[in-house]
Amino acid sequence: MKKKFIDVVKQHSRIVLDTSIWISYIEKKDTKLTTFIKENLFYETSDKIIFGNTYNLSEIGYIICRHYGKKVSLEILSIIESVVVKVNPDKIFRIAADIKCHFPIALSDCFSIATGKYQNCPILFKSEEELSENRISEIEHKFNVEIITTFG
Repeated sequence: MKKKFIDVVKQHSRIVLDTSIWISYIEKKDTKLTTFIKENLFYETSDKIIFGNTYNLSEIGYIICRHYGKKVSLEILSIIESVVVKVNPDKIFRIAADIKCHFPIALSDCFSIATGKYQNCPILFKSEEELSENRISEIEHKFNVEIITTFG
């Protein structure tokens, strides 16, 4: 049975947010997701630990830079860096490479998944075409990870 995004966020104190979640939150294009993230992750007394990595941060940085300029990108990256626990890339790049070897998905997605595997916590993605339910199931089985998608 597929786990619900809302339940996973509420039940786990440690999570990975993929770039797709960050961008959606930053751009506030999905008000349901933005509100949920604000109320369940980014509140003053939150005990949630959000893991990330420099590869995904650089992806967030260039996407925001292209849309809003370098100054805004740097400001947003500073804010994100203040709330994210960065995983050392030396600890996850082999896992990301192994995932990419077996599945035709974006390298940044592989780094998100590798971060979750290394930290033993769920990885939250916004629904995307290349991460079909079947592919997610295959990745979860092969790499013993929990991937949750949401808000289509």
